[in-house]
Amino acid sequence: MKRRHWDYLTKDLLGHLYGDLGTWNAVCKHLGIDCRTLISHRRRLGIAVNTFDRSDWSWITAKHLVELHHKHKNWAIVSEHLGISPNVLLCVRKGLGIHLTGKKPAREYCRKRAGRLDSKVDEIRRLAKLGWSCSMIADAVGEPSAEQVRRRMIREKIDRRPQGAMQGKMNHCWRGGRTRDSDGYIQVPAPDGHPHTKSNGYIYEHRLVMEQHLGRILNPEEVVHHIDANKENNAVQNLQLFQDNASHLAYEWSDPDWAEHQSAIRKKVVAEEESLVA
Repeated sequence: MKRRHWDYLTKDLLGHLYGDLGTWNAVCKHLGIDCRTLISHRRRLGIAVNTFDRSDWSWITAKHLVELHHKHKNWAIVSEHLGISPNVLLCVRKGLGIHLTGKKPAREYCRKRAGRLDSKVDEIRRLAKLGWSCSMIADAVGEPSAEQVRRRMIREKIDRRPQGAMQGKMNHCWRGGRTRDSDGYIQVPAPDGHPHTKSNGYIYEHRLVMEQHLGRILNPEEVVHHIDANKENNAVQNLQLFQDNASHLAYEWSDPDWAEHQSAIRKKVVAEEESLVA
């Protein structure tokens, strides 16, 4: 496309069209050309495109921008009305001292928001020792932002619980702490200071039930037997105490059902060994 085809486009003509139509997009549609072509001619004619030059935009005043924003309620529409990009409008607003958000500066706002926790540091420290998460602490102290609680804990060097699911009673899936080990016995959290607590903090429920029934701690040699052979039935009526494992085995061997069961197991083991030899 040759330059002489566009000799009729002058700075006065474009200014007149812009004044009548209101936006450069409307000027493009009126002339039947695309925006890039119009931008190249605006540059050729010395009409500012996307650079902030106070002399080019001296006719834009703070009062004029405020009136346009009050009318259109949107800075994007104001930039389109003025025929400049939103980035250029930002530069103009900065140069005229118009706040970009209409609020106080961000640094001052964050400082004021963080100051709400000044009187609640001791309560935050107490709840953190209980293992509460930042969101739980924020709800307890009336702070809408858990992030502000986290930042204050870091500033005050308060230990925070590790990330991940809550442990024990703090977890929403907590069902009382009853678990089943690989042998089928039920385990429950051991009372504080129990001498026979396992490394995982649990103790067998049937032994704990018997201890509560007798009112004393069981010796490690003592054995608690399930009368109905159901390891999950830990009712005190279903439990029987033996002094040691020898007396317990002697009682079980005297049971015909138990002896028949053990005999079947031995026969099965012998059959498997014979099949391997063959």
